Amino acid sequence: VIAFARTPWLLVDGMKGGQPKDLLDRVINITPQGGTNIEIGLDLAYIIAHRHYLANGNNRVIVLTDGAANLGNVNPEQLKAKVEEQRKKNVALDCFGVGWEGYNDDLLETLSRNGDGRYGFVNDPTEARDGFADLLAGALQVSAANVKAQIEFNPKRVIGYRQIGYTKHQLKKEQFRDNTVDAAEIGAAESGTAMYSIQTDRHGTGPIATVRVRYKIPATGRYVEEEWELPYDPAQPLENAKPSMRLATVAASFAEWMAANPHAGSVSLGDLQRYLTGVPEEFSSDERPKQLRTMLQQARRISGE
Repeated sequence: VIAFARTPWLLVDGMKGGQPKDLLDRVINITPQGGTNIEIGLDLAYIIAHRHYLANGNNRVIVLTDGAANLGNVNPEQLKAKVEEQRKKNVALDCFGVGWEGYNDDLLETLSRNGDGRYGFVNDPTEARDGFADLLAGALQVSAANVKAQIEFNPKRVIGYRQIGYTKHQLKKEQFRDNTVDAAEIGAAESGTAMYSIQTDRHGTGPIATVRVRYKIPATGRYVEEEWELPYDPAQPLENAKPSMRLATVAASFAEWMAANPHAGSVSLGDLQRYLTGVPEEFSSDERPKQLRTMLQQARRISGE
Protein backbone atom coordinates (compact mmCIF):
# COMPACT_ATOMS: atom_id res chain seq x y z
CA VAL A 1 0.00 0.00 0.00
CA ILE A 2 1.47 3.30 -1.13
CA ALA A 3 0.08 6.75 -0.35
CA PHE A 4 1.07 9.63 -2.60
CA ALA A 5 0.59 13.37 -2.71
CA ARG A 6 3.68 15.51 -3.34
CA THR A 7 5.84 12.50 -2.43
CA PRO A 8 5.00 8.78 -2.11
CA TRP A 9 5.39 6.79 1.07
CA LEU A 10 5.25 3.02 1.51
CA LEU A 11 2.79 1.93 4.21
CA VAL A 12 2.54 -1.83 3.60
CA ASP A 13 5.16 -3.95 1.85
CA GLY A 14 4.34 -7.55 1.04
CA MET A 15 1.73 -8.26 3.71
CA LYS A 16 0.05 -11.62 3.23
CA GLY A 17 -3.72 -11.94 2.90
CA GLY A 18 -5.94 -12.78 5.86
CA GLN A 19 -4.66 -9.94 8.05
CA PRO A 20 -7.38 -7.29 7.67
CA LYS A 21 -6.88 -5.81 11.15
CA ASP A 22 -3.13 -5.35 10.67
CA LEU A 23 -3.76 -3.79 7.27
CA LEU A 24 -6.40 -1.43 8.65
CA ASP A 25 -4.12 -0.35 11.52
CA ARG A 26 -1.51 0.78 9.02
CA VAL A 27 -3.79 2.74 6.70
CA ILE A 28 -6.55 4.09 8.95
CA ASN A 29 -4.66 7.26 9.89
CA ILE A 30 -3.73 8.37 6.38
CA THR A 31 -4.62 12.05 6.00
CA PRO A 32 -5.01 14.02 2.75
CA GLN A 33 -2.10 16.22 1.73
CA GLY A 34 -1.75 18.93 -0.88
CA GLY A 35 -1.08 18.00 -4.49
CA THR A 36 -1.48 14.86 -6.58
CA ASN A 37 1.64 13.43 -8.20
CA ILE A 38 0.37 10.30 -9.92
CA GLU A 39 3.67 9.77 -11.71
CA ILE A 40 5.78 9.26 -8.58
CA GLY A 41 3.04 7.12 -7.04
CA LEU A 42 3.08 4.86 -10.10
CA ASP A 43 6.89 4.74 -10.16
CA LEU A 44 7.12 3.45 -6.59
CA ALA A 45 4.16 1.12 -7.08
CA TYR A 46 5.84 -0.54 -10.06
CA ILE A 47 9.09 -0.95 -8.10
CA ILE A 48 7.21 -2.71 -5.31
CA ALA A 49 5.22 -4.81 -7.80
CA HIS A 50 8.44 -6.10 -9.36
CA ARG A 51 9.93 -6.72 -5.92
CA HIS A 52 7.11 -9.19 -5.24
CA TYR A 53 6.71 -10.33 -8.86
CA LEU A 54 5.42 -13.88 -9.47
CA ALA A 55 6.19 -15.37 -12.89
CA ASN A 56 2.94 -17.34 -12.91
CA GLY A 57 0.99 -14.97 -10.69
CA ASN A 58 -1.37 -12.04 -11.12
CA ASN A 59 0.81 -8.94 -10.89
CA ARG A 60 -1.14 -5.67 -10.69
CA VAL A 61 -0.94 -2.10 -9.52
CA ILE A 62 -4.28 -0.73 -8.27
CA VAL A 63 -4.65 3.06 -8.16
CA LEU A 64 -7.37 4.90 -6.25
CA THR A 65 -7.39 8.64 -6.91
CA ASP A 66 -9.48 11.55 -8.14
CA GLY A 67 -7.13 11.61 -11.12
CA ALA A 68 -6.56 15.35 -10.77
CA ALA A 69 -2.81 15.15 -11.41
CA ASN A 70 -1.28 18.56 -10.78
CA LEU A 71 2.33 17.71 -9.90
CA GLY A 72 5.08 15.86 -11.74
CA ASN A 73 4.47 14.58 -15.25
CA VAL A 74 0.79 15.18 -16.05
CA ASN A 75 1.03 14.39 -19.78
CA PRO A 76 -1.49 11.58 -20.44
CA GLU A 77 0.47 10.23 -23.44
CA GLN A 78 3.71 9.96 -21.47
CA LEU A 79 1.98 8.37 -18.50
CA LYS A 80 0.27 5.97 -20.92
CA ALA A 81 3.67 4.99 -22.36
CA LYS A 82 4.88 4.16 -18.84
CA VAL A 83 1.83 1.98 -18.22
CA GLU A 84 2.18 0.19 -21.58
CA GLU A 85 5.85 -0.55 -20.85
CA GLN A 86 4.90 -2.17 -17.54
CA ARG A 87 2.04 -4.10 -19.14
CA LYS A 88 4.56 -5.71 -21.49
CA LYS A 89 6.46 -6.76 -18.35
CA ASN A 90 3.26 -8.50 -17.15
CA VAL A 91 2.24 -5.89 -14.56
CA ALA A 92 -1.32 -4.69 -15.14
CA LEU A 93 -2.87 -1.44 -13.93
CA ASP A 94 -6.37 -0.95 -12.50
CA CYS A 95 -7.68 2.58 -11.89
CA PHE A 96 -10.56 3.55 -9.62
CA GLY A 97 -11.81 7.11 -9.45
CA VAL A 98 -12.87 8.47 -6.07
CA GLY A 99 -15.12 11.52 -5.64
CA TRP A 100 -16.51 13.93 -8.21
CA GLU A 101 -14.64 17.13 -7.33
CA GLY A 102 -11.81 17.77 -9.78
CA TYR A 103 -12.26 14.29 -11.20
CA ASN A 104 -10.28 13.42 -14.37
CA ASP A 105 -12.17 10.61 -16.06
CA ASP A 106 -10.21 10.67 -19.32
CA LEU A 107 -6.82 10.17 -17.69
CA LEU A 108 -7.83 7.22 -15.53
CA GLU A 109 -9.77 5.52 -18.31
CA THR A 110 -6.83 5.88 -20.69
CA LEU A 111 -4.32 4.48 -18.18
CA SER A 112 -6.43 1.46 -17.21
CA ARG A 113 -7.33 0.70 -20.84
CA ASN A 114 -3.66 0.63 -21.82
CA GLY A 115 -2.69 -1.27 -18.68
CA ASP A 116 -4.94 -4.31 -19.27
CA GLY A 117 -6.88 -3.29 -16.19
CA ARG A 118 -10.28 -2.48 -14.79
CA TYR A 119 -11.71 1.00 -14.52
CA GLY A 120 -14.34 1.90 -11.93
CA PHE A 121 -15.70 4.81 -9.94
CA VAL A 122 -16.56 5.10 -6.26
CA ASN A 123 -18.35 8.19 -4.97
CA ASP A 124 -19.49 6.96 -1.56
CA PRO A 125 -18.92 3.93 0.71
CA THR A 126 -22.08 2.17 -0.52
CA GLU A 127 -20.45 1.83 -3.97
CA ALA A 128 -17.35 0.12 -2.60
CA ARG A 129 -18.67 -3.35 -3.46
CA ASP A 130 -20.02 -2.79 -6.98
CA GLY A 131 -17.64 -0.04 -8.02
CA PHE A 132 -14.48 -1.56 -6.57
CA ALA A 133 -14.55 -5.03 -5.02
CA ASP A 134 -16.61 -6.81 -7.68
CA LEU A 135 -14.66 -5.24 -10.54
CA LEU A 136 -11.35 -6.08 -8.93
CA ALA A 137 -12.42 -9.68 -8.27
CA GLY A 138 -12.83 -10.19 -12.01
CA ALA A 139 -9.29 -8.95 -12.57
CA LEU A 140 -7.86 -11.44 -10.09
CA GLN A 141 -9.21 -14.47 -11.95
CA VAL A 142 -8.73 -13.94 -15.68
CA SER A 143 -10.59 -16.46 -17.82
CA ALA A 144 -9.61 -15.12 -21.24
CA ALA A 145 -6.86 -12.70 -22.23
CA ASN A 146 -6.39 -10.55 -25.33
CA VAL A 147 -10.11 -10.87 -26.13
CA LYS A 148 -11.14 -9.45 -29.52
CA ALA A 149 -14.52 -9.46 -31.23
CA GLN A 150 -15.19 -8.89 -34.93
CA ILE A 151 -18.54 -8.31 -36.60
CA GLU A 152 -18.71 -8.74 -40.39
CA PHE A 153 -22.07 -7.55 -41.70
CA ASN A 154 -23.63 -9.15 -44.75
CA PRO A 155 -24.16 -6.40 -47.39
CA LYS A 156 -26.91 -8.50 -48.98
CA ARG A 157 -28.96 -8.13 -45.78
CA VAL A 158 -27.68 -5.02 -43.96
CA ILE A 159 -28.08 -1.63 -45.63
CA GLY A 160 -26.29 0.34 -42.92
CA TYR A 161 -24.97 0.00 -39.38
CA ARG A 162 -23.59 2.13 -36.55
CA GLN A 163 -21.45 0.99 -33.65
CA ILE A 164 -22.58 2.33 -30.26
CA GLY A 165 -19.79 2.86 -27.77
CA TYR A 166 -16.37 1.19 -27.51
CA THR A 167 -14.89 3.74 -29.94
CA LYS A 168 -11.72 4.03 -27.84
CA HIS A 169 -11.27 0.26 -27.94
CA GLN A 170 -11.86 -0.16 -31.67
CA LEU A 171 -9.18 -1.99 -33.66
CA LYS A 172 -8.49 -2.16 -37.36
CA LYS A 173 -9.66 -5.21 -39.29
CA GLU A 174 -6.12 -6.50 -39.82
CA GLN A 175 -5.39 -6.33 -36.07
CA PHE A 176 -7.96 -8.98 -35.22
CA ARG A 177 -5.52 -11.88 -35.73
CA ASP A 178 -2.39 -9.91 -34.83
CA ASN A 179 -1.40 -11.33 -31.44
CA THR A 180 1.06 -8.50 -30.86
CA VAL A 181 -1.86 -6.05 -30.63
CA ASP A 182 -3.09 -6.02 -27.03
CA ALA A 183 -6.79 -6.26 -26.18
CA ALA A 184 -9.04 -6.74 -23.16
CA GLU A 185 -9.19 -9.35 -20.43
CA ILE A 186 -12.37 -11.09 -19.30
CA GLY A 187 -12.53 -12.36 -15.75
CA ALA A 188 -14.52 -15.18 -14.22
CA ALA A 189 -18.30 -14.52 -14.34
CA GLU A 190 -17.74 -11.35 -16.40
CA SER A 191 -19.24 -10.49 -19.76
CA GLY A 192 -19.03 -7.72 -22.32
CA THR A 193 -21.78 -6.13 -24.41
CA ALA A 194 -21.24 -4.61 -27.85
CA MET A 195 -24.15 -2.84 -29.54
CA TYR A 196 -24.93 -1.84 -33.11
CA SER A 197 -27.85 -0.01 -34.62
CA ILE A 198 -28.56 -1.57 -38.03
CA GLN A 199 -30.92 -1.12 -40.95
CA THR A 200 -31.82 -4.36 -42.67
CA ASP A 201 -33.33 -5.22 -46.04
CA ARG A 202 -36.21 -7.61 -45.45
CA HIS A 203 -36.03 -8.60 -49.12
CA GLY A 204 -32.31 -9.35 -48.87
CA THR A 205 -30.65 -12.75 -48.52
CA GLY A 206 -28.52 -14.53 -45.96
CA PRO A 207 -27.72 -13.85 -42.30
CA ILE A 208 -27.26 -10.44 -40.71
CA ALA A 209 -23.60 -10.93 -39.91
CA THR A 210 -20.78 -13.27 -39.00
CA VAL A 211 -19.51 -12.85 -35.43
CA ARG A 212 -15.98 -13.87 -34.51
CA VAL A 213 -14.30 -13.93 -31.10
CA ARG A 214 -10.60 -14.53 -30.58
CA TYR A 215 -8.87 -14.88 -27.21
CA LYS A 216 -5.87 -16.35 -25.40
CA ILE A 217 -6.18 -19.03 -22.72
CA PRO A 218 -4.05 -17.63 -19.86
CA ALA A 219 -2.94 -21.02 -18.51
CA THR A 220 -1.55 -22.28 -21.82
CA GLY A 221 -0.99 -19.17 -23.94
CA ARG A 222 -2.90 -20.84 -26.77
CA TYR A 223 -5.15 -18.70 -28.97
CA VAL A 224 -8.70 -19.79 -29.75
CA GLU A 225 -10.96 -18.34 -32.44
CA GLU A 226 -14.68 -19.06 -32.68
CA GLU A 227 -17.22 -18.02 -35.29
CA TRP A 228 -21.03 -17.85 -35.49
CA GLU A 229 -23.58 -16.68 -38.01
CA LEU A 230 -26.21 -14.25 -36.80
CA PRO A 231 -29.42 -15.29 -38.60
CA TYR A 232 -31.90 -12.75 -39.90
CA ASP A 233 -35.13 -12.47 -37.95
CA PRO A 234 -37.71 -9.72 -38.55
CA ALA A 235 -37.50 -7.01 -35.90
CA GLN A 236 -39.87 -7.22 -32.92
CA PRO A 237 -41.08 -4.43 -30.61
CA LEU A 238 -38.49 -3.68 -27.93
CA GLU A 239 -41.00 -4.20 -25.13
CA ASN A 240 -41.18 -7.86 -26.20
CA ALA A 241 -37.41 -8.36 -26.01
CA LYS A 242 -35.60 -10.23 -23.26
CA PRO A 243 -34.66 -8.23 -20.12
CA SER A 244 -30.97 -8.30 -21.06
CA MET A 245 -31.69 -6.73 -24.45
CA ARG A 246 -33.94 -4.06 -22.94
CA LEU A 247 -31.31 -3.24 -20.31
CA ALA A 248 -28.53 -2.86 -22.89
CA THR A 249 -30.71 -0.75 -25.20
CA VAL A 250 -31.89 1.58 -22.44
CA ALA A 251 -28.36 2.03 -21.05
CA ALA A 252 -26.91 2.80 -24.50
CA SER A 253 -29.74 5.14 -25.49
CA PHE A 254 -29.59 7.01 -22.18
CA ALA A 255 -25.80 7.42 -22.50
CA GLU A 256 -26.21 8.92 -25.96
CA TRP A 257 -28.99 11.20 -24.70
CA MET A 258 -26.77 12.50 -21.87
CA ALA A 259 -23.93 13.10 -24.33
CA ALA A 260 -26.30 15.07 -26.61
CA ASN A 261 -25.48 12.69 -29.45
CA PRO A 262 -27.33 13.70 -32.64
CA HIS A 263 -28.52 10.10 -33.00
CA ALA A 264 -30.39 10.46 -29.69
CA GLY A 265 -32.63 13.26 -30.94
CA SER A 266 -35.72 11.05 -30.91
CA VAL A 267 -34.97 9.37 -27.57
CA SER A 268 -37.76 9.72 -25.02
CA LEU A 269 -36.79 9.27 -21.36
CA GLY A 270 -40.35 8.19 -20.63
CA ASP A 271 -40.08 5.40 -23.22
CA LEU A 272 -36.73 4.31 -21.79
CA GLN A 273 -38.20 4.15 -18.31
CA ARG A 274 -41.09 2.09 -19.64
CA TYR A 275 -38.75 -0.35 -21.45
CA LEU A 276 -36.88 -0.80 -18.17
CA THR A 277 -40.01 -1.93 -16.30
CA GLY A 278 -39.31 -5.16 -14.43
CA VAL A 279 -35.69 -5.33 -15.60
CA PRO A 280 -33.95 -4.43 -12.27
CA GLU A 281 -35.93 -7.19 -10.59
CA GLU A 282 -34.56 -9.69 -13.13
CA PHE A 283 -31.04 -8.73 -12.06
CA SER A 284 -31.68 -8.43 -8.33
CA SER A 285 -28.09 -9.32 -7.36
CA ASP A 286 -26.72 -6.41 -9.42
CA GLU A 287 -27.34 -2.87 -8.16
CA ARG A 288 -26.55 -1.18 -11.48
CA PRO A 289 -29.96 -1.68 -13.20
CA LYS A 290 -31.60 -0.10 -10.13
CA GLN A 291 -29.15 2.80 -10.33
CA LEU A 292 -30.01 3.21 -14.02
CA ARG A 293 -33.72 3.40 -13.16
CA THR A 294 -33.01 6.05 -10.52
CA MET A 295 -30.88 8.06 -12.96
CA LEU A 296 -33.68 7.99 -15.54
CA GLN A 297 -36.15 9.29 -12.96
CA GLN A 298 -33.77 12.09 -11.98
CA ALA A 299 -33.09 13.01 -15.60
CA ARG A 300 -36.84 13.25 -16.31
CA ARG A 301 -37.30 15.61 -13.37
CA ILE A 302 -34.33 17.79 -14.35
CA SER A 303 -35.31 17.96 -18.02
CA GLY A 304 -38.98 18.53 -17.24
CA GLU A 305 -40.06 15.64 -19.44
